[in-house]
This record gives sequence, structure tokens and C-alpha cells, in this order.
Amino acid sequence: MTRFRPRRMLPLFLVTAIMHGCSDSSGPDGSLDAQMRYVNAINNTVGTVEIGLEGGPSSELVFKGESVYAPAAPSVRTAFASDEEGTLRTSEIFLSAATHYTMVFVGHANIPLVRGIFLADDPGEPAENTALVRIVQGGLQVGDVDVYLLERGDEVDGSPAVAGLKWRDVTLYGEISSGEVSLVLTKVTEPDSVVFESGALAIPPGSTRTFLVIDGKTGLDGTTDLIVLDDDA
Repeated sequence: MTRFRPRRMLPLFLVTAIMHGCSDSSGPDGSLDAQMRYVNAINNTVGTVEIGLEGGPSSELVFKGESVYAPAAPSVRTAFASDEEGTLRTSEIFLSAATHYTMVFVGHANIPLVRGIFLADDPGEPAENTALVRIVQGGLQVGDVDVYLLERGDEVDGSPAVAGLKWRDVTLYGEISSGEVSLVLTKVTEPDSVVFESGALAIPPGSTRTFLVIDGKTGLDGTTDLIVLDDDA
């Protein structure tokens, strides 16, 4: 089984200090802009979904669609998701200068229950022959899950890489061996029951990836899906 070694989380007060203290930093080109990417994982919407920041930038996205990174002024901003019938959700976020972010909206427009998941995408460099991976539980209907990252020939054995991931939970980036890996979910309440299996996912050495678990396109029918985001900015 692939070992998942999460990188250590900084204390919350230190993270906050870094976020609010880096407004004078800049990227390699001297820009003070943050970089924003958007993902649409909302079921039962009318037409495409516009996801963005009030004042820009924004993108029109189909289900499972993702935008490219676009520059955005660093500050407290309001992110939104809207379809042809109106605003589905807004979320207040803070952008630091010269930092990459992803804003994911998940849930179901017809319930209505739509939520945002705000992610910072700059984990640093992985060690040689490894990759950095994080897991986002954006699937409302699958419930609380244990997560396995299996190499070829491995089986679910009761020792998950991540245990008890709830809806909208996000792991830290963790180091895994590069190569092929399969993401498998089992219900916390039924550890022997596989509720999703991705099949082989190619993870190049030196790469960073986000595994975003979502509800399938047809909505609340028991299906689960996966979006693999390339975080190599």
C-alpha cells in the first residue's frame, strides 16, 4: 500500500500571521497578484455555472469543469457561484499575494445545498521520486469515508491512508511514491464495503495533485466521482 505522509501543519496563529504578513511579497515576475482557479462540482444546475470573485476574475464552467489560473488582487474577497436561475452560494475568502488558490463549489442546486471549499495550492517541492497529494471530500452523498491509496496488487486491509474523512474535509498535502495509484473509499460505518474505486491514476515524480471526491453527475443516486487537479502551477 502507498504510504501517505502528511506534511506537518503549522499552528493556526502562525498560518494567520503568514497570510496577513505577506501582502508586500511578490512572485518571480514582481507581481503582487494572487492566482485563482475555479472548479464546478455542483449538481442539478441550470446551464453552465459562473464561478469567480466579485470584481473578477470569473469563468463559465460545465459540471466537472475547471478554469486556468488567473490573476486576482490580494485582499478579502467574495467568491460566488451562479447559474441561470441566480446565485447559488457566496463565500468570503482571503487572498495573499503571489499565492495560488483553488475555489471549488460542491453540492446540489435543487436541494438547495451548495458550499465552497477554498484551497491554497503552494505545498513546496516533493522529495526525489515522490509526489505530493491531498484529498478533498466533496461528495455529499457518500458520507464519512476512509481513504485508501493502493498500488497495483494491493487490497483494502483495514489500514486506510486517511480515516474518517467528512464532507468538505481537506487533508494536508502528503508525500507518496510516484507511479500508479488507485484511490478507494470505504464507508466508516462499513469498513469492508468499497463505495468508490478510481482505477489507476498516473502520478509523475515531482508532481502535486489534488484528489477531489464529488457526487456523480446524475445527483443523489448513490454515484461518486473523482476530479484529479494538477496543482503544478
